Amino acid sequence: LLMNVFGFIGLSVIGSASHVAVQVVLVYLLLIKNTAIFLLLPWLGVSAVIMGWFTGLIAMKVCEKLEKGEIVKIEGVKEQETSPLTSKTYIEGDSTVHSFPVTAKIAIALIMIFAVLIFSNIYFYIGLFALLLILGSLSKLGYKKIFSGVKRLRVFLVFSFILPVLFGNSGQSVFEAGFLRITAEGLYNGVIFSSRLVLLMLATTLVMSTTSPEKLSGCLKKYIGKRLSEIMTLSMLYIPGFWEKSNNYIKGHKVDTKIAGKLFPMVVSLLVMLYMETEEI
Repeated sequence: LLMNVFGFIGLSVIGSASHVAVQVVLVYLLLIKNTAIFLLLPWLGVSAVIMGWFTGLIAMKVCEKLEKGEIVKIEGVKEQETSPLTSKTYIEGDSTVHSFPVTAKIAIALIMIFAVLIFSNIYFYIGLFALLLILGSLSKLGYKKIFSGVKRLRVFLVFSFILPVLFGNSGQSVFEAGFLRITAEGLYNGVIFSSRLVLLMLATTLVMSTTSPEKLSGCLKKYIGKRLSEIMTLSMLYIPGFWEKSNNYIKGHKVDTKIAGKLFPMVVSLLVMLYMETEEI
């Protein structure tokens, strides 16, 4: 019904804008409890409309190709690259963490996540960080792999630290220069907020890197149903592959005036191809 009223693009724009609004509210409630975060809403709203329009257009083209049953071929992507994908996150191993029951790993991770979001004690966070480092050592993954997720979030980590520092004006002042006033409470909150993100990412990386998608899907199936567990598993398998294939295509072509015209049909063809691959699983 909604599709008939709004169409692909309209529904996509609404979904994108709603997604951004919910994200900002959740970030405020769970991570960065500072009203300054809402200053980003106008800018994020504009980007949501643009990306929503683009996503809706892609979805419309993908559905058209699927309905026609077209066989897609992508210039610059080798045939063997279109074979079913494997998880880029999971690393096979025989460590203690790998052999730990999947249900227990998920339960511990969820408890840790809720504890991080509820408590705001730096000593508690230090203890959790030490525990995660010990588990990381037992997993034999290597600290480079464990901190890979944190590295990808470095820009957001800096932002989550700076925001409460700049806009948290309550408490004892430690530095003042014109309109800029940095307080001890603002610095403390900055450390707390950025530490939360680090701990959440470390816990998630440990679970995903030591649990195969098949085992994770089998465990989730018991609690959230077959359909949702399959969707989550396919996302883990195919989203990293989508980005890898996209990067391979872009790297294999010279950056010129023609590349912009090729990107849109390439994205559509990749999505059609990946969707057809999921039907084979």
